[in-house]
Amino acid sequence: MRRALGWTAAVLVLLAVGAWGLMRWAQPPEALQAMPAWPSVVPGQAADIVLYASGPQPGRVHLARRGGTWQAQDGKDWKDADGQAVSDMLGTLAGMRPDRLVTTNPGHYADLHVTDGADRITVKGKDGATMLDLLVGKPGPDLVSTYVRLVGRPAVMSVDRSLGWQVRRSLGDWLKKQPPAPKPAKPAPAAKGRKDKPKEAGK
Repeated sequence: MRRALGWTAAVLVLLAVGAWGLMRWAQPPEALQAMPAWPSVVPGQAADIVLYASGPQPGRVHLARRGGTWQAQDGKDWKDADGQAVSDMLGTLAGMRPDRLVTTNPGHYADLHVTDGADRITVKGKDGATMLDLLVGKPGPDLVSTYVRLVGRPAVMSVDRSLGWQVRRSLGDWLKKQPPAPKPAKPAPAAKGRKDKPKEAGK
């Protein structure tokens, strides 16, 4: 009886090892690597954001927390930014997580739009330390996920957020919307009264 149990246990172990080896052989080498450590974005501690959009018409937007409010740099001036839009973006970055390791092969960077000159989001904290420095690639096939690569790291990952439109927003899209100027009041209509005819001379 004990010998039978021993043989059964040995067969099960061999089957398990064989199945593990088959799975390892079937998976691409990149899928066997551990998912790289993901940085943490704390919205309340963020103080400086730079958004760089590449392409035929590259653009750069610099947002900074100044005097307790978010402002956007416009040339040498700083203008009030749309604080809600900035908070929404930081919330997206804080909740974003990689769900798949796509590749570590630099030969695929161009196809996924994550080369060193690609769209980029950089977030720094109040202490000046970098919270996130991310190259933003093209959307995934589901149009909801995005291919990304941490600056200086080889791994391209898929994250569960759409980021491209955030990076490509123009400066005007980040500025605080001013309320429309009130329309001037219409003049009151003249009172309609009885007009007496002028008296003729001698009467």
